[in-house]
Amino acid sequence: MALTHDAGNRYAQQLHEHIRKSEPHRLLDSLIVGAFIEARSCERFSLLAEHAKTEDMRVLYKSLLASEAGHYRAYTDIAREYFPVQDVKNRLKEFGQIEADIIRSMTNQPTMHG
Repeated sequence: MALTHDAGNRYAQQLHEHIRKSEPHRLLDSLIVGAFIEARSCERFSLLAEHAKTEDMRVLYKSLLASEAGHYRAYTDIAREYFPVQDVKNRLKEFGQIEADIIRSMTNQPTMHG
């Protein structure tokens, strides 16, 4: 098998395009984008665990799901530590709409972090 150039993850790239450029907004948006990427990974590992052919694979995917959920919580906890909770909630809601638009525009692609 020949390795080819990795063009990156379109989902993650498009989320990153919506990160504001100036601080402190850039930090908040970066944390929220990280949280969204981890949340989608949780979703995928949950599906993989549900449809795993062996118990060993199910256990593996569930452990990876727990790890990704911890990453999601870390991003959101850090955001709440450095920014007013209402600002975090508002930006999560805004990125929820941005993400929905991105997902609607995409075709199915096999990815993990995005």
